[in-house]
Amino acid sequence: MTKGRAKQVNDLDKSPEELVRELELLRSIVAEFERVEEQRQKAEDYRQTMLEISEAVHNTNNLDELYHSIHTSLSRVIYAKNFYIALYYEETKLFSFPYAVDEMEDVYDPQPHDLSNSMTAYVLNNGKPILADDAQVNALADQGEITIIGSPSASWIGVPLTTREKVIGVMVVQSYSEDVLYSESDLEVMSFISEQIATAIERKRSEEELAAAYARIRHDLEMASRVQHSMLPTEAPRTDNYEFAWVFNPCEAIAGDMFNVFMLDEKHVGIYVLDVSGHGMQAALLSVTLNHILTPMHFGSGILCEERAAKDGHDIVSPALVASKLNHQFPISLETNQFFTMLYGVLELETGRFEYVRAGHTPPMIVEGKTAQYTECESCPSIGIMAGVKYKTEELMLKPGQFLILHTDGVDEAANMRMEEFGTEGLEKALTKKANQESVEDLVEAVQSAVKLHTRGLRQSDDITIFGVHRRG
Repeated sequence: MTKGRAKQVNDLDKSPEELVRELELLRSIVAEFERVEEQRQKAEDYRQTMLEISEAVHNTNNLDELYHSIHTSLSRVIYAKNFYIALYYEETKLFSFPYAVDEMEDVYDPQPHDLSNSMTAYVLNNGKPILADDAQVNALADQGEITIIGSPSASWIGVPLTTREKVIGVMVVQSYSEDVLYSESDLEVMSFISEQIATAIERKRSEEELAAAYARIRHDLEMASRVQHSMLPTEAPRTDNYEFAWVFNPCEAIAGDMFNVFMLDEKHVGIYVLDVSGHGMQAALLSVTLNHILTPMHFGSGILCEERAAKDGHDIVSPALVASKLNHQFPISLETNQFFTMLYGVLELETGRFEYVRAGHTPPMIVEGKTAQYTECESCPSIGIMAGVKYKTEELMLKPGQFLILHTDGVDEAANMRMEEFGTEGLEKALTKKANQESVEDLVEAVQSAVKLHTRGLRQSDDITIFGVHRRG
């Protein structure tokens, strides 16, 4: 007889009581396997839920999408047909409901509410998760601990949403049916994932706050840029024998460069190009201030013109005196560490005489045919660097057919990928590429195009201003 046969006989020889005991043992083993499998599945569901919530921070576009994603993920591990997130604002002591789904309540008002005596506030103030049925909620109300708000729940779980720094709100699930009652295990689930959810919400809130702040800054910069551009000349002075053209290209939304051209009287045109140290808002604010100061007044007074004692007209202030006044008015300070270079000049229309002051700025350049050359002139310190500087008015004659070019250092210092600057050579080449240039507008555009070609592939690192004057032949 085989061993299997012997075993079968032995089993048949067992008493009914022994067979019942073995069957119960077998059932307990199966139940234990099922319990272990259930726990394993729950653990996997928890892990998946945590992963989904963590990924939702990066995969959602806004807080509304994040809240919906949290609700969907949470529903995998707990009954969440009635679910809300209440955020708390320490400054106002109010709650808001950015997300809520409820069978009994049609609408949750998203506006902040005073819920100081609610179950939600009770959880927040105690800083602990709470599982309560209807009787326990009523008992808290009878003790004066809370005020019941909304429809009564058969079962209710509230957990504080706590980050490392603070409690930011409360997350709640509730059931209105006696058929669905939460357990301590459900409370553990909610507590376990609440910190992950709080962190996800806080991160997304920070992202949205940063995005909103950036949008406000970008809007303010755009408005500042519009204001700055509105101060630039919209059209050149109308004269019989002169043409004016310019290029103004900031490296950021707003610039530290500024220029202008204007009639000082019927015989003279004022021109300035300046470059404030640094970039961004601080430099732009100073450049705008200087634009106001260097704009001639209609009634003939101001820094550029002085009214005669006899009240019979005004005299044009020399460029050197204008620079001296600005140097006195805008000394460099430890707080701002700002100064600016400037070339300001007065063009006499009848003769072509251009009297100017050069305060730390690139000298003017004369272009004629195949020749482009900087003028030889004395360079005085930039405005604001030193007190008591004696600035000197220089002079050049712009002959018929010649071009006068003024620019900021964003032109000649523009560098390519090999850190080679555009330089004087590049400027002269761009200005003399064609003999007998067509117009001053073509000339300044040619310089801008040459700079862009030289620096192709690189972000512009400094403001670029190019100003040109052509005296017709």
